[in-house]
Amino acid sequence: MDYRDFNIDIRSSKTVGEVQCLCPECSHTRKKKNDKCLSVNLDKQSWFCHHCGFKGKLLETIEKIEYIIPEWKNKTDLSENVVKWFEGRSISQKTLNEFRITNGPEWMPQTQKEENTIQFNYFRNNELVNIKYRSGAKHFKLHKGSELIFYNLDCIADQQSIIICEGEIDALSFAECGYKNVVSVPNGANINTNNLQYVDNCIELFEAVETIYLATDNDIAGRKLRIELAERFGIERCKYLEFDEFKDCNDLLKSKGKIGVDLSIKNAKDFPLEGVFTISDIDLE
Repeated sequence: MDYRDFNIDIRSSKTVGEVQCLCPECSHTRKKKNDKCLSVNLDKQSWFCHHCGFKGKLLETIEKIEYIIPEWKNKTDLSENVVKWFEGRSISQKTLNEFRITNGPEWMPQTQKEENTIQFNYFRNNELVNIKYRSGAKHFKLHKGSELIFYNLDCIADQQSIIICEGEIDALSFAECGYKNVVSVPNGANINTNNLQYVDNCIELFEAVETIYLATDNDIAGRKLRIELAERFGIERCKYLEFDEFKDCNDLLKSKGKIGVDLSIKNAKDFPLEGVFTISDIDLE
């Protein structure tokens, strides 16, 4: 058997590595019918769709990913310590309630024990999809087996502009300043490889968005992620924010307040539209 038996059209001369192509399960149903959301690993002879989860392997049974849905406990009684911790980062309890932040004990793999955690709840269509846990020692984990999606994904609907940042606290920082049209990537930035599954599974939501502000961290990994997101959404409608000497939006908010955040958006920069724009354009100094 080969890929044609599964209606997968490779259309590439490559025989090793990975290629992107249309998904026979979902591409024909999408608004962006030409979006190549199916990754085919030619070495392992396997494939995975970043939009619908269709995956398989030659001579093996095809299956779709079954994601685990976390339990929504709807705890609104945040501890005093959590409220004060966020206040120290210039984020009010009002914003915490709007974003349905919760807290409670959770087993953390880094310490192999149960710890008190802040819980960033990820919703899609007002239904809980994933949870990011953060301990006091700054250990993180996502809910095991759950789908990767943007944080605050539901804000995208009917927006002409969207801010994409690198962490939940940065998203809360923008919201604190009145910018509720903000989402965060779920898994930070990586200097090696970034898993952009969370882009592929909601790309249609961005079709009507005219301007995308990329507000990733001011470090090498953050700038690399900025470029990858711009290439994915199209650099012609992307701008990027700079935070001067500050690492991210929350650092800027704590030091300069809402005025500083407003200026970072007002002074957003365009990406170059001519020539090849790749990872080599990153300033590594």
